[in-house]
Amino acid sequence: MAIINVTKDNFETEVLKSDKPVLVDFYADWCGPCKTLAPILEEIAAERDDVKIVKLNVDEEQEITAKYGVRSMPTLVVFKEGTAVAGVAGARPKEQLNAWLDQAIQQDPAEIARKMQEAQDKIVGTLFDKALELGLVGEDQKADKAGAIEEVFTTAALTGVLNEQVAQQTGGDPIKLLEAIAAHNNGGPSNDTDNDAGNDNDGNKAGRNPNQPHSPMAELKEMFDHAKDTVKHTAEELQKPEVQEELKNRAKEAAETGKLMGKMAGEVAKQKMKKFFGGGKKR
Repeated sequence: MAIINVTKDNFETEVLKSDKPVLVDFYADWCGPCKTLAPILEEIAAERDDVKIVKLNVDEEQEITAKYGVRSMPTLVVFKEGTAVAGVAGARPKEQLNAWLDQAIQQDPAEIARKMQEAQDKIVGTLFDKALELGLVGEDQKADKAGAIEEVFTTAALTGVLNEQVAQQTGGDPIKLLEAIAAHNNGGPSNDTDNDAGNDNDGNKAGRNPNQPHSPMAELKEMFDHAKDTVKHTAEELQKPEVQEELKNRAKEAAETGKLMGKMAGEVAKQKMKKFFGGGKKR
C-alpha cells in the first residue's frame, strides 16, 4: 500500500476516520534520520495491509505537530479509531518497527482515552488543590475544578498579571504560575511600574482601597465598573434637553450637507455624460 502525504485538509479523513490503524510519520525534509527511515517505511507499507502509513511534514503542518506533542524527528504515532494509541521517536530497524506496530495496533483506544482522562483529572486536581491553598479558588468551586483553574489563569492574563516575562521566569510551570498570581494578589512584586501621579502618599494606586486585596478579579471588576459608569454617564447626558437639541441640529446640518454633496455629484455626473456623448443631441 503506497504511502501518502497528509495535511490539515485531509488529516481527519485519512487518519482520524480511517477504518484501519494508521501509522503517521512526522518528518522534516532536513532531517537525516527521517531520510534513513523513509525506505524502511516504504517496505513495511508494501508488505502489510493491516495498517496504513502516511507522512506529515512538521514544518508545513505545525498546528497538527504541536497538537500531538511532537518535538523530535522522526516521530511515529499510531492512531486507532481516531485516538493516538502509541508513539516512538527516532529511526528504528525494520524488525523492531514491525514488532512495535504489532503491539500498537492491539491497543484499546477506549482504554487509552480513559487513562488519558485520568491523568488529566489528576493534573487538574493538583492545580486546584494548589490554587485552593493559595486562596485563588474556593471550596464551592470543587464541582468544576477545570473551570475554576481556567478562570484563574484567564483573569490573570486579561489583567496583565501573567505576561511573557512571568512565563519566562516560571518556565511555564503551572504551579509556579499560580504562585506568581498569588504573590501579586498579596501585594508582591508587580510587573507594572506605577508613576507618581498614579500613587498616593502611601504608595497605593490612586482610586483603590488599600485595605482591599489587589487581585486580578478585583482589577477586572474595576474595569467593568468603570465601563458601566461611562455608559451610565453617557445615557444621562443624552437625556438632557440641551444635548438632544444639539444632536438634532448636528443631524440637520449633516442632512443638509449630504443633500448638497449629492446635488453637486449629480451635476458633475451630468457634465461628464454630456462630454462623453459630444455635448448633447446632434442637430
